Amino acid sequence: MCTLVVLCGIVIVIVIMEVGYKRENPDHDIKKGCMRWFLALSLCFLLFVGYAIFSMYRFVKSDTTWHTHTSLSAEDKVRWSYYMLLPEAEPCFEYYSLKGIRDPGYMVETYAYSSAEELCSHLPEGCEKGITAALSTTPQETEDIRGEDVKQYKVYASQLPLIDEDEVTAKYGYNPAAIPQEYYINEYEDGTLRFVGYFHTA
Repeated sequence: MCTLVVLCGIVIVIVIMEVGYKRENPDHDIKKGCMRWFLALSLCFLLFVGYAIFSMYRFVKSDTTWHTHTSLSAEDKVRWSYYMLLPEAEPCFEYYSLKGIRDPGYMVETYAYSSAEELCSHLPEGCEKGITAALSTTPQETEDIRGEDVKQYKVYASQLPLIDEDEVTAKYGYNPAAIPQEYYINEYEDGTLRFVGYFHTA
Protein backbone atom coordinates (compact mmCIF):
# COMPACT_ATOMS: atom_id res chain seq x y z
CA MET A 1 0.00 0.00 0.00
CA CYS A 2 2.79 2.41 0.96
CA THR A 3 4.66 1.59 -2.26
CA LEU A 4 1.55 2.37 -4.33
CA VAL A 5 1.12 5.71 -2.57
CA VAL A 6 4.76 6.62 -3.22
CA LEU A 7 4.48 5.68 -6.91
CA CYS A 8 1.30 7.74 -7.29
CA GLY A 9 3.05 10.66 -5.62
CA ILE A 10 6.00 10.40 -8.00
CA VAL A 11 3.68 10.32 -11.02
CA ILE A 12 1.77 13.37 -9.79
CA VAL A 13 4.99 15.32 -9.18
CA ILE A 14 6.28 14.44 -12.67
CA VAL A 15 3.03 15.51 -14.32
CA ILE A 16 3.01 18.81 -12.39
CA MET A 17 6.62 19.48 -13.42
CA GLU A 18 5.88 18.68 -17.04
CA VAL A 19 2.80 20.91 -17.09
CA GLY A 20 4.81 23.75 -15.58
CA TYR A 21 7.55 23.25 -18.16
CA LYS A 22 4.88 23.22 -20.90
CA ARG A 23 3.66 26.64 -19.79
CA GLU A 24 7.16 28.06 -20.11
CA ASN A 25 7.85 26.21 -23.37
CA PRO A 26 4.68 25.82 -25.45
CA ASP A 27 6.45 23.53 -27.93
CA HIS A 28 7.29 21.00 -25.18
CA ASP A 29 5.68 17.57 -25.61
CA ILE A 30 4.34 16.45 -22.22
CA LYS A 31 4.00 12.81 -23.30
CA LYS A 32 7.64 12.62 -24.41
CA GLY A 33 8.73 14.36 -21.23
CA CYS A 34 6.82 11.90 -19.07
CA MET A 35 8.27 9.03 -21.08
CA ARG A 36 11.81 10.27 -20.44
CA TRP A 37 11.06 10.44 -16.72
CA PHE A 38 9.62 6.95 -16.85
CA LEU A 39 12.73 5.58 -18.60
CA ALA A 40 15.04 7.32 -16.12
CA LEU A 41 13.12 5.98 -13.13
CA SER A 42 13.01 2.50 -14.68
CA LEU A 43 16.78 2.57 -15.11
CA CYS A 44 17.23 3.61 -11.47
CA PHE A 45 14.90 0.83 -10.39
CA LEU A 46 16.79 -1.77 -12.43
CA LEU A 47 20.09 -0.58 -10.99
CA PHE A 48 18.65 -0.84 -7.48
CA VAL A 49 17.31 -4.35 -8.12
CA GLY A 50 20.67 -5.39 -9.60
CA TYR A 51 22.51 -4.06 -6.57
CA ALA A 52 20.10 -5.85 -4.22
CA ILE A 53 20.58 -9.15 -6.07
CA PHE A 54 24.37 -8.73 -6.04
CA SER A 55 24.34 -7.95 -2.31
CA MET A 56 22.19 -11.00 -1.62
CA TYR A 57 24.56 -13.16 -3.69
CA ARG A 58 27.56 -11.91 -1.71
CA PHE A 59 25.73 -12.52 1.57
CA VAL A 60 24.76 -16.08 0.63
CA LYS A 61 28.24 -16.84 -0.70
CA SER A 62 29.87 -15.49 2.45
CA ASP A 63 27.47 -17.49 4.60
CA THR A 64 28.24 -20.78 2.81
CA THR A 65 31.96 -20.44 2.05
CA TRP A 66 34.84 -21.23 4.38
CA HIS A 67 37.27 -18.33 4.84
CA THR A 68 40.69 -19.57 5.92
CA HIS A 69 43.19 -17.58 8.00
CA THR A 70 46.70 -18.98 7.77
CA SER A 71 48.72 -16.26 9.51
CA LEU A 72 48.26 -17.20 13.14
CA SER A 73 50.23 -15.39 15.80
CA ALA A 74 51.33 -17.17 18.97
CA GLU A 75 48.45 -15.46 20.78
CA ASP A 76 45.98 -16.68 18.13
CA LYS A 77 47.18 -20.25 18.53
CA VAL A 78 46.77 -20.11 22.29
CA ARG A 79 43.27 -18.66 21.97
CA TRP A 80 42.07 -21.23 19.45
CA SER A 81 43.59 -24.10 21.40
CA TYR A 82 41.60 -22.96 24.43
CA TYR A 83 38.42 -22.69 22.38
CA MET A 84 38.99 -26.30 21.30
CA LEU A 85 39.50 -27.24 24.98
CA LEU A 86 43.00 -28.52 24.17
CA PRO A 87 45.34 -25.71 25.28
CA GLU A 88 48.44 -27.93 25.18
CA ALA A 89 47.85 -28.47 21.45
CA GLU A 90 48.59 -24.80 20.74
CA PRO A 91 51.87 -25.38 18.81
CA CYS A 92 50.15 -27.85 16.45
CA PHE A 93 47.50 -25.57 14.96
CA GLU A 94 48.31 -24.27 11.50
CA TYR A 95 45.21 -22.23 10.67
CA TYR A 96 41.56 -21.65 11.40
CA SER A 97 38.58 -21.09 9.12
CA LEU A 98 35.16 -19.58 9.61
CA LYS A 99 31.90 -19.80 7.70
CA GLY A 100 28.73 -17.81 8.17
CA ILE A 101 27.79 -14.36 9.39
CA ARG A 102 25.22 -15.03 12.07
CA ASP A 103 26.12 -17.95 14.35
CA PRO A 104 29.32 -18.66 12.38
CA GLY A 105 31.06 -22.01 12.37
CA TYR A 106 34.77 -22.28 13.17
CA MET A 107 37.23 -24.98 12.19
CA VAL A 108 40.77 -25.30 13.50
CA GLU A 109 43.29 -27.68 11.89
CA THR A 110 46.73 -28.87 12.88
CA TYR A 111 49.70 -29.21 10.60
CA ALA A 112 49.75 -32.33 8.41
CA TYR A 113 51.66 -35.24 9.95
CA SER A 114 53.00 -38.28 8.16
CA SER A 115 51.59 -40.90 10.54
CA ALA A 116 49.28 -41.43 13.49
CA GLU A 117 52.31 -41.82 15.75
CA GLU A 118 53.71 -38.44 14.70
CA LEU A 119 50.30 -36.80 15.09
CA CYS A 120 49.87 -38.21 18.60
CA SER A 121 53.38 -37.12 19.58
CA HIS A 122 52.47 -33.49 18.85
CA LEU A 123 49.05 -33.53 20.50
CA PRO A 124 48.58 -33.38 24.30
CA GLU A 125 49.26 -36.55 26.24
CA GLY A 126 46.14 -38.69 26.39
CA CYS A 127 44.97 -37.94 22.85
CA GLU A 128 46.43 -41.17 21.50
CA LYS A 129 43.50 -43.16 22.88
CA GLY A 130 40.95 -41.16 20.90
CA ILE A 131 43.14 -41.00 17.80
CA THR A 132 43.78 -44.75 17.75
CA ALA A 133 40.12 -45.56 18.33
CA ALA A 134 39.01 -43.18 15.57
CA LEU A 135 41.43 -44.57 12.99
CA SER A 136 40.12 -48.08 13.64
CA THR A 137 36.62 -47.08 12.49
CA THR A 138 35.21 -46.79 8.97
CA PRO A 139 35.89 -43.29 7.63
CA GLN A 140 33.55 -41.03 5.72
CA GLU A 141 34.60 -40.09 2.20
CA THR A 142 34.32 -36.31 2.00
CA GLU A 143 36.22 -33.10 1.21
CA ASP A 144 38.08 -30.77 3.50
CA ILE A 145 37.43 -27.04 3.49
CA ARG A 146 39.86 -26.57 0.59
CA GLY A 147 38.03 -29.09 -1.56
CA GLU A 148 40.60 -31.88 -1.25
CA ASP A 149 39.35 -35.46 -1.03
CA VAL A 150 39.83 -36.92 2.44
CA LYS A 151 38.86 -39.86 4.57
CA GLN A 152 37.36 -38.37 7.70
CA TYR A 153 37.35 -40.18 11.04
CA LYS A 154 35.27 -38.95 13.95
CA VAL A 155 37.10 -38.59 17.27
CA TYR A 156 34.88 -38.82 20.34
CA ALA A 157 35.35 -36.00 22.83
CA SER A 158 35.04 -38.46 25.72
CA GLN A 159 38.33 -40.03 24.57
CA LEU A 160 40.29 -36.76 24.59
CA PRO A 161 41.92 -34.96 27.57
CA LEU A 162 39.72 -31.87 27.31
CA ILE A 163 39.77 -29.09 29.87
CA ASP A 164 36.57 -27.85 31.50
CA GLU A 165 34.82 -25.05 29.60
CA ASP A 166 34.92 -22.91 32.76
CA GLU A 167 38.68 -22.59 32.23
CA VAL A 168 38.04 -20.92 28.88
CA THR A 169 35.60 -18.48 30.45
CA ALA A 170 38.03 -17.76 33.27
CA LYS A 171 40.82 -16.93 30.80
CA TYR A 172 38.90 -14.96 28.17
CA GLY A 173 35.82 -13.79 30.02
CA TYR A 174 33.50 -15.80 27.80
CA ASN A 175 33.38 -19.06 25.91
CA PRO A 176 32.27 -18.78 22.27
CA ALA A 177 31.84 -22.52 21.95
CA ALA A 178 28.23 -22.47 23.06
CA ILE A 179 27.63 -25.76 21.27
CA PRO A 180 29.86 -28.79 22.01
CA GLN A 181 32.97 -29.12 19.93
CA GLU A 182 33.39 -31.86 17.35
CA TYR A 183 36.70 -33.50 16.51
CA TYR A 184 37.90 -35.32 13.40
CA ILE A 185 40.96 -36.70 11.69
CA ASN A 186 41.35 -35.99 7.98
CA GLU A 187 43.45 -38.51 6.06
CA TYR A 188 44.72 -37.30 2.69
CA GLU A 189 45.60 -39.28 -0.42
CA ASP A 190 49.32 -39.06 0.41
CA GLY A 191 48.66 -40.65 3.81
CA THR A 192 49.18 -37.51 5.88
CA LEU A 193 46.84 -36.75 8.77
CA ARG A 194 45.38 -33.57 10.23
CA PHE A 195 43.54 -33.26 13.53
CA VAL A 196 40.49 -31.03 13.10
CA GLY A 197 38.32 -29.27 15.65
CA TYR A 198 34.97 -27.67 14.89
CA PHE A 199 32.40 -25.61 16.77
CA HIS A 200 29.92 -22.86 16.05
CA THR A 201 28.52 -20.09 18.18
CA ALA A 202 24.87 -19.77 19.05
